[in-house]
Amino acid sequence: MKINVLCDVDGILASFYEAFADYLNKTYDAGLNIHTEPANYSFKDWGPKLKNVNLDKATVNWIKQHGFLKVPVYENAQNFIENLNKICNVFIVTARVGDYKQYFDKNVINTIMNDTASWFKNNNFP
Repeated sequence: MKINVLCDVDGILASFYEAFADYLNKTYDAGLNIHTEPANYSFKDWGPKLKNVNLDKATVNWIKQHGFLKVPVYENAQNFIENLNKICNVFIVTARVGDYKQYFDKNVINTIMNDTASWFKNNNFP
């Protein structure tokens, strides 16, 4: 009998930071190094240029621009899941909606859910 394994999306299969930091750099001249993950995900700690940016609004705008469709896949992530699935029952989990549901309206939540599902399909995850 296979064991069940939960696998997160952001930071495990995909680089949320790279995609969102790139958006912040292009939109707000944030000066973030997109190739070096921050020590934490508290946006206020990402850099001094973000001090005056309304990050709640920036996040919603990024989502509405289908930012989650543009999140890059980590190298070999698809193969990792495919091989792991041979020995385990792999379940993908994410907090993209759950933790923030109270902050987003229904259209934003639907965009997150639809874009996340499309991201898996577009990136050929098993």
